Amino acid sequence: MRQPYYVGFQSAAFELGLTPDRPAEVQACVPVGAKRPRAWADVPIELVYLRTFTLEGTEQKTLHGFPVAIVSTEKLLADAAALPARVGRIFGLARVIDRALDVTDWKRVIELGEKSTRGRVALRRLAATVEILGRPVPRPLAAHAVAAPGESPLYLGERRVFGSRGPLGSIAGRLSRTSMPTRFARRSRVRWCHWRWCGITR
Repeated sequence: MRQPYYVGFQSAAFELGLTPDRPAEVQACVPVGAKRPRAWADVPIELVYLRTFTLEGTEQKTLHGFPVAIVSTEKLLADAAALPARVGRIFGLARVIDRALDVTDWKRVIELGEKSTRGRVALRRLAATVEILGRPVPRPLAAHAVAAPGESPLYLGERRVFGSRGPLGSIAGRLSRTSMPTRFARRSRVRWCHWRWCGITR
């Protein structure tokens, strides 16, 4: 039986033109318990095991002369926001979102996100990151990403390093000025994300 997989996260973002950063190994997403096929033995591939694995939101493309399964932009955003470490943490996620924001079907992102066990967290993280970038939060996303009463706070950074608020105010200063509008470098305009996404008061 053929091993189900899809190219995702930073590898997919690079192939889709959503980041200039190409990982050393191709990130192939597979179900938990999957084994590396013998045909991949000499290929620089990193298996990314996903508890909630589905091929929904993927498509077949020919890349570098080979037919591969790769995520759509919408599935990439849903997956990456759920596991931002796979795309360079919050700063890498912000770079991807900035490039994808205006060409994304956000209703489709929500459909895919709501089928994942980490979908709620992913949607809230997407909305918070869009706001930090100084961009309008798409209406479909805004309608589904509001933190519910009693829902766990969403931290965009590591609390053990940055404290309970996370490094929200520093994102614009660390994004590449060559790939972002200069307004993103003005840290005075990117303070804390709105409480409705993160569930954190100022």
